[in-house]
Amino acid sequence: MASIITLTATPEILDHIFEYLWKPDVWVLALTCKSLYPACIRFVWRNLEVTRDSPFRKPGTECAWSLCYVIKRYWADASWLQYTKFLNVGRHLNSTFEDATALLWLLEGEKVRPNCVELIVDSLDIDPRTKQEADGSLLRLKRYSESRSHVDFSIKLVSAIQLAKLIDLPKVTHLAIQCPMPTLADRESGMQYALWIKGTAEDLAQILDQTTNLKHFGWAVQRDIITRVMHYSYPNSSSVDCVRETLQKLKYVTSFSIHGYLLHPTIFIAPPPRTRKFTVDGIMSQEWWEGFARCPFSELKSLTLRMEEKNQQLLRWFLQPGNSVDPVDLKGMAVSTLENIICEVKKGPPNLMV
Repeated sequence: MASIITLTATPEILDHIFEYLWKPDVWVLALTCKSLYPACIRFVWRNLEVTRDSPFRKPGTECAWSLCYVIKRYWADASWLQYTKFLNVGRHLNSTFEDATALLWLLEGEKVRPNCVELIVDSLDIDPRTKQEADGSLLRLKRYSESRSHVDFSIKLVSAIQLAKLIDLPKVTHLAIQCPMPTLADRESGMQYALWIKGTAEDLAQILDQTTNLKHFGWAVQRDIITRVMHYSYPNSSSVDCVRETLQKLKYVTSFSIHGYLLHPTIFIAPPPRTRKFTVDGIMSQEWWEGFARCPFSELKSLTLRMEEKNQQLLRWFLQPGNSVDPVDLKGMAVSTLENIICEVKKGPPNLMV
């Protein structure tokens, strides 16, 4: 059996062991052994999450402390912040101005120097002053990001499409876009909705064109957007060509996921050529399946397709009257590199597994 001294000399082994423990248990271990204390502290604080889902509570009470208070009271001179390599700030940079200012003070003052920052940037219904403060915080983060090298700093971003432009996009390696909500006029007019799709596609293409180091891309449509499109809409597939062309230029993307549909259920947009994991959980029309069958998927390893019966019923809001939703034939499709497939589709090509 390896001695404590041997283990402390090989921190990578200790890190592997700590992965099987809860962080509180690692902290308890740190308090029981002077030799293991540095390795334990480094492991406990290497990933720091300060999301609003994990509030700070005053010991012995249910009273929650603000993040700003915690930073000023306990973190201003904390030596353990030097070990933080991953920082998840959740929505703090897009909400409370005091919390955002305190976090940016840590970053700009190099009290903490993470290799990766994860954040959520929502499109909030807030007053103009609060929105101006939130945008200012995001621009400060952008300036901080631009001062760091892409070699040792990256961003994981969940964002509304219109706010993603406030981020240093070349540093973004993980991008999850939340589909914007069409206006009432867009939802009630087929022609207006087609124009909205074209405009959204152009915005998305502009963002993707700047994410030159992107590795993981996701797109999500809120369910209430799906159910509120109360008209028949059948856009021209060429209206999203800008997105198709931009995606094919992304040479580092290996994971591509869609929740709902990407711009429209009747349009299939091929993932980047080096995609190894492709996930679709939403609505697929006959036209979508036909485009899927033509996609080469030259390096695909994992494929996940899910479409619940209720999503199949939602297709009626997007197809012209009398348009067929019958399954198509995919027997000409072959993906030689595929290693794993999950298919949970109630109504789709009968020979999908061929």
